[in-house]
This record gives sequence, structure tokens and C-alpha cells, in this order.
Amino acid sequence: MPAPTPANAAIRLAFTTLSGATVGGYAPEYTHQFFGQDEELRGYVGVRATLSLPCNPGYAAPAAPGVQPLPAGGRLRVRWDERRPGADDIPALAAEGIPAGCVVEQGATEEGEGAEGGDGSAAPPFLPPGTLLGSYEAKGSPTGATAATTAAAAAAAAAAPAAPAALVQVWRARLSDPAMRAQFEGALQPLFFWYIDGASAIDAADGERWEVYAAYEVLRRGEGGEGGEGGDDEAEEATTARPRALVGFATVFTFQTPFQGERARVCQVLVLPPYQGRGHGAGLLRAINGSLRARGDKLSLITVEDPAPAFRRLRTRVDLADVAALGLFFGRPADDDGGGDGDDAAAAASAAAAAAAAAAAAAASFAAARPSDAAVGAVRAALKITERQVQLCYEGLRLRHGVDRSDEAAYKVYRLDVKRRLLADCADEIEEAMRAACADEELDRASPEGAVLAKVARKEWLDRRYKEVEAAYDAALRHLA
Repeated sequence: MPAPTPANAAIRLAFTTLSGATVGGYAPEYTHQFFGQDEELRGYVGVRATLSLPCNPGYAAPAAPGVQPLPAGGRLRVRWDERRPGADDIPALAAEGIPAGCVVEQGATEEGEGAEGGDGSAAPPFLPPGTLLGSYEAKGSPTGATAATTAAAAAAAAAAPAAPAALVQVWRARLSDPAMRAQFEGALQPLFFWYIDGASAIDAADGERWEVYAAYEVLRRGEGGEGGEGGDDEAEEATTARPRALVGFATVFTFQTPFQGERARVCQVLVLPPYQGRGHGAGLLRAINGSLRARGDKLSLITVEDPAPAFRRLRTRVDLADVAALGLFFGRPADDDGGGDGDDAAAAASAAAAAAAAAAAAAASFAAARPSDAAVGAVRAALKITERQVQLCYEGLRLRHGVDRSDEAAYKVYRLDVKRRLLADCADEIEEAMRAACADEELDRASPEGAVLAKVARKEWLDRRYKEVEAAYDAALRHLA
């Protein structure tokens, strides 16, 4: 048998955008769920597979003269230079990740065969299942033919003229809705298996407790031949089929607790690869939070199921902005516009004094390692976030308003406070780092040498993680006004 082929190198996904452009070349994040822990394809020489998806997976676009749209489930094309007897059956092994109705084409590579993709026609009118929650703007849609897989391609993409801001709508539907269930189980859920580690199918028997939030890019009025000029009417938007293209989606599970009432858990979130890094993750998460918080006292808490590191950072950035907007950590005096009369110099001096007083009050508010119990309670009541998330947001805002990094003594106090929190939150990770350090040197933890090495490993772990935490806070703070 020929040498195995890495599945992540052989498989690509291609997506169709609102304009009809096909953006391909995206490798899956995970294939071990289909091809084993080694993530390898066996029995092939020169094997390649491309899963091409329409702009609204699961929706059968109406036929038009001279147009051959991608099927509702997309098209999987598997090609090889050589296939040996007993080779892996790729479509069968990856069945959970292939949308229902996907057309499968397999065979040897044909000379002159073109790249896989859609027909180039713009997105057809589509009315998503469920309820329209609202909209947000994000960076413009991708228009290139392939993913930027090289530094040169990425630089060229960065230098290209910026696309107009995309208008994105967020829709919510319960999984018990037959239309939503058909689209989710048939077309959306399979995508989780390529991009979320340990993804598993949802039990539709609990459909009333599951909600699906989906983000769609939509043509603004006046674009693409549509009439009207801006100011889309929400009531009309909620009932009108318009050109839309799926950007990302998420699942939320609601459940009852014996003593704290209803809770909501954000379980799986996926922004399709062409749209990543354009603000859609934050836009979708804000829409989810807003929808859940609108339930008021009925809902006690919003949690996240086993979040990946990137989603943890996104969640904290979104929560930090919400907490900052509340202003509950700031001991600032009431705003005073100065009246707008009198001498300009006096007004400027008054404004400067007010700003200095506000800065001093803010610094005093962030002097402690933790916010007050009253502030924690108020934030949790307003935003439904966990106590740990409140602490992370406090640490981030404290870094901006309560710490002068040029003052080494004050800066050290802050670093130590964060590291004490990390010691409590990450005890298992720290213990594993110490164990591994001793194992590498074949030392007994209980020996004097082992104890010293474990202590060094703990310090190195804390220093490294603190730098990551501070960098994440700085990145989140840059998004604040």
C-alpha cells in the first residue's frame, strides 16, 4: 500500500458567498472524527477531495435558465492519481460531515479538469426559518477565489481596496421548528464535525430546549437590483425572501436548575471560514446575549460549554465591552457639562479638573484585586454572566483604569493579583506542568531536587500564562471606545 495521505492536506472546503463567488481552499480543522486519530487517508496516491457548499446549505435554489446551481447539500468531488484495492471509502467514513443531498463524484483525475465551485450566480432569494432578531455590520464579504494560504497572498489581500461593510441579519429558531430541524440536521450540523473538536449530534427529542441562531449576510436595499434606498423595514424583512448567504450559526441549550431557575448554555458556535476575522463572531454572540437577556428575571445565567481558547477570548472581549458600558466598577462623580458659558480657559480648566477627578475615582475603584460583592451582583443581574467572567472583565478594566504600567511597584501588585487568580483557576494545568517537568528529568516530586524543579516549572507556567492574559486584555481593550 502507498504511504498514507494526511487528511487535512487532502481535503478542502469551498463556500459560496452572497455575490456568487466561490471561495475555496479551506482545510478542515479536524478530521480525526472521520479518519481516526492519525487523520490519514489510506490506499491512495495523489488523493484530493473538495466539499463545495451553496450559500445557504440545505436550501434548494430554484432552477434558472442556463444555470446549474450547486445542490442543496453541495457537491463532494473525490479525485486521485491512483486508488488501490481496499482504499478508504472517503464519503462513507466522513458521512456525518457531509450534508444531506450532497452529490458525490469519485474517480481518477481527468486531464484539464477545472476547480470545483458554484456557478457564479448571485444568491437566490431565501427566507430563513424562525424569527429575525436584528442586524449588525461587519467587514465586507470575501471576494477572492481561494483562501490566502501564503504570506504573499495574505499581503495582497490586505492591500486590496476594502469592501463595503456587510449587513448581516441574525435569526433565531427552535430546533422543534420543522423547517429549522430539517436545515440544521441536514446541512448545518455536519459542518460542526469539520471545525469543532469533539462535535456530537444533537438529540432532536430535546428540540424545544434547543435554539439555533444563524447569521446571514443580506443585500442592502438598492444593491443587486433591489428597489428602495436603505432603511430596511424590519417587519418586511422578517417575512420577505431576499438574497441571503449564511455567515455562521450557533446552538443554545436552555435548562432548569433546582434552585436558580432557568439557565442557557451556548454550546457550539461556528463562523464559516471565509467570514472569520471580520467581526461576525462578536456580532453573533452579542445577538445571542441580547436575545437571552431579554428574558429578564426568568433567566438566571448564560454559560458556555467547554469553549475553545479563541472563543474564550471573544467571549471576554464582548463581555468586557458590556461591563464597561454599565459603568458599575467606576467610582466617578456625576457628569457635568460645565454649562457651556463663561471664559473658554476657565471651562477648559474645569473640564481638565473633572477629567482628573474621574481618573482618580476610577483608579480608586480598581485598587482591589476583586470587585465588591455589590458590583458583582449588579453586573450578574444585568448581564447574566458568571462570577468568573465578571472577575475577568474587572481585571481587564483595571489594567486600563487602575494600573500605571510605568509604576513598577503598582504593576507588580496587579500581576501578582492575576497570578493568584490563575493559581486557583488553573490548578490542574499547573499540576500537570510540574509533573511533566519532573518526569522529563526523571526526578521524584518528593525529592529536594524535584521540589525545586516543580517550583520553577510553576513560576514559568504562571509567567507565560500571565503574558497571554495581559495580551488578551489589551486586545479586548482596543475594541472599546
